[in-house]
Amino acid sequence: MFASFVAVAQGGSISAGARRQGVTQAAMTRQIQRLEHDLGVRLLVRGTGPLRTTLTGARLHDRQSSRQRSASATPAR
Repeated sequence: MFASFVAVAQGGSISAGARRQGVTQAAMTRQIQRLEHDLGVRLLVRGTGPLRTTLTGARLHDRQSSRQRSASATPAR
């Protein structure tokens, strides 16, 4: 679910994140809602304007992006 959130945050919309992950917009929405429920915080500001992350969402995005970059940079054994 964290990868889905990162895809949405980087893509700037649920639909862009869904395309990046190869899932439907509805599936992506459910994944993000489940993540927010599991963590007990709102990660995204939804409204009529562009999608934005909350402060907590921005922190999570930074942390998860760093982890993904580290994981991809680590050579396989």
